[in-house]
Amino acid sequence: MFFKEECIGAQCDNCGVVFETYAGIAVWADKENLHPEDEGWHVDGDVHYCHSCHKIDDNDKVVIVRRIPPVFEVIADFPGNKDFPLGKRIEFHPWSSSSPDLYWEHAVEDCQGKRTWLSHYFELFPHLFKKIF
Repeated sequence: MFFKEECIGAQCDNCGVVFETYAGIAVWADKENLHPEDEGWHVDGDVHYCHSCHKIDDNDKVVIVRRIPPVFEVIADFPGNKDFPLGKRIEFHPWSSSSPDLYWEHAVEDCQGKRTWLSHYFELFPHLFKKIF
């Protein structure tokens, strides 16, 4: 027999990675049994930072150490560019899988999977984009 039970988990507020124990457990029945701080995460109420996204400085302050790539949406017709139609979400991609924190500034993949530099579009047409994240 199957049954459905509501569970709870934790997600990094910086990079979005889902907390898993070293044994691979990612959901719990309640908050009282969920302890990401026991495995290197910083927890402050409902705010969670994974061990890759934070460090504690000399003054015991949490410092975010990982950048999150921005996400934009095209909010107006893009003159003569079919790769960026109205409503398209533009997500920035890492430079390489070995350096996930290093992002191409203003570069995204177009509809054919080619990297396209967008810095001149943001400078020339700022009214075409809205930053979502």
